[in-house]
Amino acid sequence: MGDRAERLESWKEIAAYLRRSPRTVQRWERSSGLPVHRLLHDRLGSVYAYPSELDAWWEERRVSLGAEDVEEAPEKVDAAGSADTLGEPAPPLAAEAPPADASPAGAPPSGRRRASWWRAGTVAAAALAVAAAGWTAWSRRKAAAPRPQRLAVLPFANFTGSPEQDFLSDGLTEELTAELGRLPQLGVIARTSVMRFKKTDKGIREIGRELRVDYVLEGSVRQADRRLRVTAQLIRVADEVHVWADSFDREGGDLIGVQREIARRVAEETRLRTAAAPEPAVDPEAHLAYLRGRYHWARRTEQGFREGLHHFQQAIVKDPGWARPFTGLADTYMLMANYGFLPVGEATPKARDAAQLALRLDPDLAEAHASLGLILGSHDWDFAGAERAFRRALELNPSHAAARLWYGLLLLDLGRVEEARVQFQRGLEADPLSEGLRSQLAACDFQEGRYDRALAAERAVAEASPDQPNAWISIARVHLVTGRPDDALAAVARARELTSDHASVMGLHAYALARAGRREEARDVLERLVAATGPRKARAFDLALAATGLGERERALAWLEQMVEERHVGVRSLAGYPEFDSLRTEPRFQAVLARVGIGNRRALAAAR
Repeated sequence: MGDRAERLESWKEIAAYLRRSPRTVQRWERSSGLPVHRLLHDRLGSVYAYPSELDAWWEERRVSLGAEDVEEAPEKVDAAGSADTLGEPAPPLAAEAPPADASPAGAPPSGRRRASWWRAGTVAAAALAVAAAGWTAWSRRKAAAPRPQRLAVLPFANFTGSPEQDFLSDGLTEELTAELGRLPQLGVIARTSVMRFKKTDKGIREIGRELRVDYVLEGSVRQADRRLRVTAQLIRVADEVHVWADSFDREGGDLIGVQREIARRVAEETRLRTAAAPEPAVDPEAHLAYLRGRYHWARRTEQGFREGLHHFQQAIVKDPGWARPFTGLADTYMLMANYGFLPVGEATPKARDAAQLALRLDPDLAEAHASLGLILGSHDWDFAGAERAFRRALELNPSHAAARLWYGLLLLDLGRVEEARVQFQRGLEADPLSEGLRSQLAACDFQEGRYDRALAAERAVAEASPDQPNAWISIARVHLVTGRPDDALAAVARARELTSDHASVMGLHAYALARAGRREEARDVLERLVAATGPRKARAFDLALAATGLGERERALAWLEQMVEERHVGVRSLAGYPEFDSLRTEPRFQAVLARVGIGNRRALAAAR
């Protein structure tokens, strides 16, 4: 087949090009992924195809047949393009060679086709040689295993007329990202990166370059009374061609069916060959409540977490057999404990129950395995179990950036720095604009003593996101370990400004003051942290850090032991914290590490 036209504009033209009937090519498009595209309007039959894509599909079909093609009866095509199927079985499709030209079926043979037997044999031999060469080339292409295609689901626009309905558009963006991320042949960009482009003026090619993707999916959500209209379009970044677009109307806010249909069409249009797993029906009101919960959870504030809990619980009441809201509960309880918004002993059992319920309801839900991995690694100190859970989550959804981050943090705390680095780098493939992942790559350099590299990386993160405090905290830590406490205090001042003197920053502030020789100021900060109650209550980790800076070893060790009793997530990081080097020879410090199950790596390194 050759590229005889820029594109074929109807079923009839596509059928003529393939020398089949329209009915057959329509069936091939439905069942075998024939690359046919649709336009966005209501006129029937508005399809088109590119000859080069049809040629590539045909070549692939010749060497990987489905049973339906082997059993297919030959067709008798009339001048109008209709077909009747004869009763006798057809020869296998692989036995057919693609036509040498694109002339329609039924064209009269040329007189030049009358050739001698020896010429026919020569032609047959040449054809076999060409077929063999084609098979070899195809095999080499398959063995080369080209990288998966990459796609970004850009933030869907909220056209409901109400900012309060952002949860619909943002939720649909997140759900489609998760749905498509389960396709192993497709690399899908995580939510945290794509949300940067909400209401952006940047063009498709510029966005595609920043995210390094082949396709973008964009759309909008409208609502009138109880009726939703969702539009979606898939755009190829290289030439900005709209390869598919459609609109969907649903009563009662049923977005589940819409997102599944969009995911199916994206898989078809990007020519993925993945069978859809059977999916249970979901109550539409439960789905909307779940979307509201994730919307508030993503704010990462105490109020956002509490509102998220409320909506996840509503979703469970509406549809107790649906697994996803239970993962929302598990993640919310764990982060509330990690952020200090709930006692660890209260939050973790609830998180564990929710994650285990989710897995019983859906054993193949990546989010549930990731939630369980977070619990096992952060609270139970079952590091082998956590690793199994994270690996299973990433098998089910290789684009799950949060699982990459959590798994990488576990590996980093266990001293497996290079393995952690791999996970953070893989996470950046799915979430290329994530400051958290970039900061953790810098943390790998920090752990390995490459302080100049760590400092440069954290400064780049701080420049890209000047309103995020974590990079400034990391910059301060680099300055402290390299003997520049005044520079550290300047970085801490920026973090204090951004967090309104949050207790976690004030513990580091007291440590830096003590290292700068300003001991009375440091002691004053520590005593104010000890006396604080309510939302400003300090964690034992922050108190231990401040006391260590002041050389108050007994108080510091007591607070570290309290961390173990409370099973707080921060205790897992102690082996890699240079701030606690002065305590490493203490038997009580070594006992803390032993109870958690982590080695005293920095002490061993110093001894060598």
